[in-house]
Amino acid sequence: MSEKKLMLGHKVRRLRRQENLSQAQMAADLDISAAYLNLIEHNQRPVSAQVLIKLASAYDLDLASFAKDDEAELIQRFHEIFADPSLQEIKLAKQDLRDLAALSPEVVTAIQIMSDRIKQQREQLQSSQAMDMDSQHLEAYDPNGEVRDFFHEHANHFPDLEALASDIRRTAGLNAPRDNHQAVEALSGLLNMRVQLMPMQVMGSILRRYDIHQRRLMLNEVMDHASQAFQIAVQLVLEQHRSKLDQVLGPHPFHHRAAPGLARQGLANYAASAVLMPYQRFLQAAEELRHDIDLLAQRFCVKREQVAHRLTTLQRPGAKGIPFFLIRMDRAGNVSKRFAAGGFHFARQGGTCPRWHLHDPPTPSMDISTQVVELPEGTRYFSLAIPCRKPGLGHHEPGQPYMIGLGCHLDLADRLVYADGLDLEKVVPTPIGITCRLCERLSCTHRAFPPVNHPISADDTRRELVPFVF
Repeated sequence: MSEKKLMLGHKVRRLRRQENLSQAQMAADLDISAAYLNLIEHNQRPVSAQVLIKLASAYDLDLASFAKDDEAELIQRFHEIFADPSLQEIKLAKQDLRDLAALSPEVVTAIQIMSDRIKQQREQLQSSQAMDMDSQHLEAYDPNGEVRDFFHEHANHFPDLEALASDIRRTAGLNAPRDNHQAVEALSGLLNMRVQLMPMQVMGSILRRYDIHQRRLMLNEVMDHASQAFQIAVQLVLEQHRSKLDQVLGPHPFHHRAAPGLARQGLANYAASAVLMPYQRFLQAAEELRHDIDLLAQRFCVKREQVAHRLTTLQRPGAKGIPFFLIRMDRAGNVSKRFAAGGFHFARQGGTCPRWHLHDPPTPSMDISTQVVELPEGTRYFSLAIPCRKPGLGHHEPGQPYMIGLGCHLDLADRLVYADGLDLEKVVPTPIGITCRLCERLSCTHRAFPPVNHPISADDTRRELVPFVF
């Protein structure tokens, strides 16, 4: 079977503009004609392997990142935008969306920003009207969505922070294979402040608090050793290496005023994870243990969620791990974190498909469950549902359970211990969608909302299990 042609015209055009080159200048660098480059930029010719190699050599590109086909993600964004009820009457052919996504992904991003802004304003206006709030104080953008886009653009991998984490480990003396039991003491020694474990009655729901006047870091006693070490590492990065975080943030064009601060906190969390789970050692252990979440958590003295997050960051050129996607969801189906990878995409807003096993209640033993899922376009993934629990605040406020979803393309599932004993070629996949409004499976009995571009028909002569007739 022939390989899929790489239609990367928009990326080539964007690169040429970033380098401030004319078509003739770039064509000379690539040893091709300007006319041929023009055809490539307009997706009338694919990017051949030879041209791709020349691009990487001439402009110092990461081949894997540049060659990634992001058309499906861009089309997914369009579907979400036009799922808005106010746009139901606009009928766009899928080929039109593909053409625009291929021609100008920047336009897709601009439309997405405007769409997010309109949705946010609408939701906040409704809330303010219900609460009789002054609308002049409303915010226009979704900062969490902007931060999610920032991490996605970097494939959730930051080499500068990996290097910083190595320096911190070296300075703290955290180099033994099983040294994180002493991480609290070692990392505390690097902080130019007092570290105190405080009673829950004093801290309440605050896990970490830095008292800037008394130069002390207060930690809630409800946290276990792993969580204490992580929070100390976060404070250490924020306190002593803020300039490095700002350097990584760079000139990223955030729109919401809160987004840069949230992104900085996310980068501090990333660096803290890299301190507790150093890249090369963690990658080797993940491959050796075949990505056994609990064994990795025991070896590195961390939590299940921390392991899952770290697995999504192993994208160093020349030493890459499996491209995992991740989602975090509470019992009500609210999504508080999502990271798309390996071709799997999430909706920017709302929940997930009810047929996904993330919605199943965890077993009393909190076992990790597996599921093979298939998206509407036919791509299959191997999914893990990982039960976790937040720390509790005593009898009256016990720790709340939540679910981490971690998965990869089905072709990579045999590298996971959780696929042992399964005939992956014969397993019947569970068909799922991104969300009901974007799913084209009209006959799904789990559907909660009608899909965009499929008007509902009012037919009082029949009643089906499917709640809508189209």
